[in-house]
Amino acid sequence: MEREKSPGKTVLIIILLIGLLLSLTYIGYNKLYITTPKEKENLPKENTSSEEKQENLSLDNRLVQNLYNEVGMNSKYTPYWMYEIEGMSQAKIDIKNMPEVNKMELVYVNIKESDMDMISCFQVPNQTDPNLGNCYSQGKNMISKDVVERIYKTLYGSQANLDLNTIMFTDKYGVGRYKYVQSLDAYILFAIEAGGSSAVETTKELTKAEKIGKQIKLYETVTTTSMDDSKVTTAENYIYTFEQEEDGIYTYISREKA
Repeated sequence: MEREKSPGKTVLIIILLIGLLLSLTYIGYNKLYITTPKEKENLPKENTSSEEKQENLSLDNRLVQNLYNEVGMNSKYTPYWMYEIEGMSQAKIDIKNMPEVNKMELVYVNIKESDMDMISCFQVPNQTDPNLGNCYSQGKNMISKDVVERIYKTLYGSQANLDLNTIMFTDKYGVGRYKYVQSLDAYILFAIEAGGSSAVETTKELTKAEKIGKQIKLYETVTTTSMDDSKVTTAENYIYTFEQEEDGIYTYISREKA
């Protein structure tokens, strides 16, 4: 006749099985989820921020060329006269905080001839400002406010507000100047008798373009040569920074010496 199993032995076996199961669970948890500080240092770091991604862009890239054309004139004499700001360091210029007159000069640089129209000066109301000069009647002399405002917001951000009272100069010496005329809802070109000549000849070269997250940085070398007999040549490097807004447009942020 078979002997009955002892209840005590059965309980002991169950306890041992539970203990073994708990031990295996603890070991598995350690292996899967717990790493030492040393092991953590050796784990590959996840790059979750797009701002940390960096890539070089081709200088022929259409976006790069469009942005580079925004920063100044294609002139060998005074390509960057709009950055000559009294009392402001040239080491780094915060574009959004430039005086309005300089902002408008940069706007003018970005206006294409196709954006301009002609109007007879007989249609332009008389202006009370004696320093404004005379209405210019020898070519295209009118720019729609919508065009000026579009370029202004492209350069300085979609939330930037155009100041309609600010004159838009067309050159370093202030010969040409556009004034907003409310009755025409457009900027009309006026001119005064003035002038000057540059003492240096300038060449500029885009040397590098890179994208870092939402920013694009353009690197440039500007070489100036004096136009006197000495022909002294100097070179300076600049960095132009643009940042992409929510609507996808790149806003002009800063110009700084490298």
